[in-house]
Amino acid sequence: MKRNGQAALEFITTYGWAFVIILTAIAALSYFGVLKPPIADRCIVAPEFMCQDYRLLLLNGDQASAEMILANGKDFNMNISDLACTFPNGNKNAVHVFDVFKMDKTYANLHWEPGEKRRIQCNLTAPDKGGFIIGDKAKVRYTLTYANEDVEGFNHTVEGEVISEVVTP
Repeated sequence: MKRNGQAALEFITTYGWAFVIILTAIAALSYFGVLKPPIADRCIVAPEFMCQDYRLLLLNGDQASAEMILANGKDFNMNISDLACTFPNGNKNAVHVFDVFKMDKTYANLHWEPGEKRRIQCNLTAPDKGGFIIGDKAKVRYTLTYANEDVEGFNHTVEGEVISEVVTP
């Protein structure tokens, strides 16, 4: 009886140490980034919109910027009533919307025709540069509230995100 108990204890101890060594090796590989899968650049939008292009910029000083070109994917005119971006450091900011071709700064109750492209630009001035680090991947989330111009009282809020490498202009 005593021999069986000793054999079982030696078995558990031997394989227990092997398990601990394997876990330590996996933890070390993960810590040094060997097991970190690459994150693909992407612009995720609601089906109502089409993301044409995007980029994340670190400008001079302490200013960060997220830019994207979105197109109205619906078959009706929209009024955009609210836009906001959230940067990696948690800061939210106001958004500038530009007509891609006219480059005019229009925002309040923005009229957006079907298929029309708009350049959305979120700028943030913060000491930590919005959490951006040149060369690293970052994620900026945004929310957009719109309504069909022909139907009053029905606002729709959609969310999206841009994941990209932070670059300088």
